Amino acid sequence: MVHHLQQWNIRYDDPMRRKPMCCCLRRIGSDVKSSPTIDNLFRHLIFNGEFLLGRNELFRIRIGYNHLLKKELTVQNYRSLAGFSGGSALR
Repeated sequence: MVHHLQQWNIRYDDPMRRKPMCCCLRRIGSDVKSSPTIDNLFRHLIFNGEFLLGRNELFRIRIGYNHLLKKELTVQNYRSLAGFSGGSALR
């Protein structure tokens, strides 16, 4: 699924991640390893899937990933499952 197609740049300008004024100061996590264009492209995409289990498809498992939510909800210096979603259903 795609969203926010009317505006290309939806990156949040976080003042805490800006480069420091002095070269001796360095913030943890300030090194961006991916290109900003690729990062911005994936912010427009949501990946999801559904798995049907059982002979009569009685049990369903759903998973999803939203890169925009991952980047906006991640707490700096902590690993988390921000951006991931999941669910199950029993018919």
